[in-house]
Amino acid sequence: MIGRLRHRLILEALSTSADGGGGVADAWQEVATIWAALTPARSFAESRGGKPEAQMGHKVLMRYRPDLTATMRFRAGQRIFLIQAIRNVEERGVYQEVLCIERSVS
Repeated sequence: MIGRLRHRLILEALSTSADGGGGVADAWQEVATIWAALTPARSFAESRGGKPEAQMGHKVLMRYRPDLTATMRFRAGQRIFLIQAIRNVEERGVYQEVLCIERSVS
């Protein structure tokens, strides 16, 4: 299994801070660099702004992290993977399978 974990991904969490003008500013902060298996899972069309947009789903297989939540994301260079679901493989706390949707960086 370890040989399959050949993709280097950066795990990021959303951080919110005051912007000095009474509002808040959101920024993604690096939590960890992990090794994972990244494989295409599915593709589908989603309507964004009334215009269909193709989306690509991926599975990320990684070592278990108890702090992983669906509010985090993965980054690989300019590629962003938003977490949709997390599954503890065999409920053993050794590996996690994470379903993600790839979004373009804007």
